[in-house]
Amino acid sequence: YTEIVDKYENTAVADSALYRSAVVYNNDLHETLKAILAYEKYHEKYAASPRASTALFLAAFLWNNELHQLDSAKAAYERFLALYPQHELAQSARFELANLGKSPEEFTPERSGNQIADTSSSHVALSK
Repeated sequence: YTEIVDKYENTAVADSALYRSAVVYNNDLHETLKAILAYEKYHEKYAASPRASTALFLAAFLWNNELHQLDSAKAAYERFLALYPQHELAQSARFELANLGKSPEEFTPERSGNQIADTSSSHVALSK
């Protein structure tokens, strides 16, 4: 995938290949840092793409939940929320920010009406 990105940089093929490379790095190769860097590169190069917001969220999610790099996660989540405050993953990003560095037992439920924030959509997004 990375060869396609390099060779056909400004094409739809490269757009798709770069996003797919991030997914492969994360899900198949378990190379989290490479996945994060690919998601961040995707967000930077293809900011107008419908997948750009999800790529930024996934980078933040991986910084937080896989590498436990809280400063990097915080910066990425804050950037995501600044750029996409109404995105379907915004509630999950707010929940993740409120609970950075906490164990699951320490999570603070974020309430919207009477419902607790559902972060399961972030897990689904990792497999796309």
